[in-house]
Amino acid sequence: MRYTLSSILIAAIVIVAASVANCQSASPTQKATGSISGHITVDGKAAAAITVAAFSAEAIRRVPTTQVKTDSEGSFKLVGLAPGSYQVAILSGNLTSVDPNAESPFSLSDVGANKDVLLSAGEDVSGIDLSFARGGVITGRVTDADNKPIVEETVSLHPIQDGPNRRMRPPVPIGQMYQTDDRGVYRIYGLPAGKYKVSVGRTAAQGFVGSPYGFYPLTYYPDVIDVSKAEIVEVLAGAQATNIDIRVNRHEDTYSVTGRIVDDETGAPVPGTNVTLMTARGDGGFSSAFTGTSTGVDGKFNLLGLASGRYGVYVSSDYSSAGVYSDPIYFDVADKDISGLEIKATRGSSISGTIAGENIDLRDLLALLPELQVSAMVFPRDMRVTASTIRSGGRSKMEADGTFQINGLRPGRALIGLSNRDESQRPTIVRIEKDGVATTQGFEIGPGQSVAGVRVVIAFGTGVIRGTVKFEGGTLPDGYQPEISCSREGTRSFAGGASTDARGRFVITKLAPATYECTLVMLPFGPTPSQRPPKPQKQFVNVVNGAEVELNFIVDLSAKEVGP
Repeated sequence: MRYTLSSILIAAIVIVAASVANCQSASPTQKATGSISGHITVDGKAAAAITVAAFSAEAIRRVPTTQVKTDSEGSFKLVGLAPGSYQVAILSGNLTSVDPNAESPFSLSDVGANKDVLLSAGEDVSGIDLSFARGGVITGRVTDADNKPIVEETVSLHPIQDGPNRRMRPPVPIGQMYQTDDRGVYRIYGLPAGKYKVSVGRTAAQGFVGSPYGFYPLTYYPDVIDVSKAEIVEVLAGAQATNIDIRVNRHEDTYSVTGRIVDDETGAPVPGTNVTLMTARGDGGFSSAFTGTSTGVDGKFNLLGLASGRYGVYVSSDYSSAGVYSDPIYFDVADKDISGLEIKATRGSSISGTIAGENIDLRDLLALLPELQVSAMVFPRDMRVTASTIRSGGRSKMEADGTFQINGLRPGRALIGLSNRDESQRPTIVRIEKDGVATTQGFEIGPGQSVAGVRVVIAFGTGVIRGTVKFEGGTLPDGYQPEISCSREGTRSFAGGASTDARGRFVITKLAPATYECTLVMLPFGPTPSQRPPKPQKQFVNVVNGAEVELNFIVDLSAKEVGP
């Protein structure tokens, strides 16, 4: 085949045109991605070669979406980010934040000091700066009474707060730095400058230990049991506190408790249920500490790793399919294992009914939310809940016809709720009906009673509330985080909420069409702040499916009125 100059030129033009067309068709996708940029400083100076990463706040696995090193001026730019919520953090160990509000208290903060950024499609966000100081180090060796190393023992730090406005936290663990190595040596780095007490082990009063091999008693540096006699270790920025050695005088044994669960009427073993262990508190009450594995066909249970102390065990339907509960049995562990305990389980009450969609067909709802469950929590009839209250609850997966049944409940006042594995895809309860009558405060269930005909009306939608929180006349005191929560007007049902990002922005998604009452509050985190927060603000907003509505709050910090 012969080629002429004109045919070659035409072919070249076609290729170039196709390339341009491809670039143009790709541009919307390219524009849909955004970026986050800022500066990193260490000790007030630009920090080069620091790895900065963006973590998706929606992701279950905590792996960076993208990461980059800072340039010679400490600048970074994280590119190619899809719309969503991110945490920006550094991946360097021995640095500590000097910004008291740089650790997000209401999101996954296992990346250490970070800033949240809510990124819109194609948005380029700048000014996300993080400031650090060189972290200090505490290192030493942990040995037993024979001066032999104690291997893989956890070392604990106890920051000494210098004042109510001092927010000092130990760093997020990196690797195994809070554990001793094969020489008994530990090295904890990235510490904020300040004062600390250092300890290993635990007290028998803490009850359940979990290790059948025993435990070391709580011992502080330098080799003392009494915390008031512990020496304070002062850490300076960028410096090491060395030879913080601890010798533990003895090794405490732990014990096991075995028994079985039987039906209180027939005496037959109860399989497929769990025993919950309670530990005694100093005030005479008990706190639930651990739920064991399900019993087999013989109904037997075995709890390992109990220190000397007073305990209780009981059966609940919360995490089992047996549909039973029991009153607690109390016992003391002194210097030997305990066997032969028998827990008599009672067949519990049940709640059954149906769900109905207010604004969506049931089949469409279950297709969108295949893991939707109806849950019930039962409280004492007087609704007085203490730390010693033995809670009773259960949940039921939705059947294809919208029916549910929750078994094994204690007598009391039952409250109905919804749960879904993906919390961002949770519908709202509009109303609950029992015997055709709407109830807002729950309803009573008696011993062995079967409550049927409960109807749960729910709403699910695609509405979005997006907005900002701005402060005028000052800055928000350290130790507070703005939080917005919304409920349907006229109900107490929580519909959605969010905390603000580094720029004061927030977004609440998956809202059903309705009017919502949205409340802005300043939630404290960390040590008690020295200043009181501004008063809560409320606004009403109307939400429709498939659309965004704007909701903005302005907080005047110069006003004299503050919150409770």
